[in-house]
Amino acid sequence: MSSYPGIRGHSRTSLSSIANSAMNLSTLDVGGSVATWQIHPHDDEDNDKDDNESGNTNNTDHHNHNKNNSNPTCSIFTRVLKSTRNDLRILKSPRACIICLGATLFINGYLNFIMMVPFALTSAGHSLDLSAWCLSASAVANFICRILTSSLSDVRWFRIRLCYMTGFLILFGVTFVFPFVQSPEWLIVTMVLFGCGVGSSMGLHNLVMIDVMGIERLESVYGSTSLSIGIGFIFVGPIIGFVRDQSGRYS
Repeated sequence: MSSYPGIRGHSRTSLSSIANSAMNLSTLDVGGSVATWQIHPHDDEDNDKDDNESGNTNNTDHHNHNKNNSNPTCSIFTRVLKSTRNDLRILKSPRACIICLGATLFINGYLNFIMMVPFALTSAGHSLDLSAWCLSASAVANFICRILTSSLSDVRWFRIRLCYMTGFLILFGVTFVFPFVQSPEWLIVTMVLFGCGVGSSMGLHNLVMIDVMGIERLESVYGSTSLSIGIGFIFVGPIIGFVRDQSGRYS
């Protein structure tokens, strides 16, 4: 093999061929080139014409591209509307509707409940320190259960749907029982259970969509669910606030 610097994997014979392939201008067959031009005198004109036509076509395409992109904001808005419309078609499936409605009630209820805990505890005569302990205990339990359920989801014996629904039941039970608990210790225990319920469900939120609807429909189900959750934030919070203002208490 060659030891020439900068060249790897070539033999001396191939290097000799490369070196001898340099063309000298004195070896050009000028007469042959002239004869070839005489035989095909219009080739250059045809090439020029093709180049002009190609240039006109490119200009037309460029003009149309600029025309379509004259209002990028409108184009982006149109694409978003089309994508949203296509995602909402998945709601023709009853299973997709159940997932969408359940996630909307779950996430809206979870976040609104967390926001009301400090006000409910101070209204019941408890200190802000207890509110901080309750929220911290709930956050730690939520974190641990999210990691645990996400890790166990790859195990063969683990039932994703069962764990997801169990988290829903725990969340519903804690939300119902919490206003009637008065002991600080049991309030902390209740909030730990609340965090476990939230973490068990939130850690499997996307996996349930795949398990029920399939990976090919995940995009549509997730988009429709996110839109429903966003709309729920507009209505659920004000409704809860209205009920609290009318009743005058959090229980």
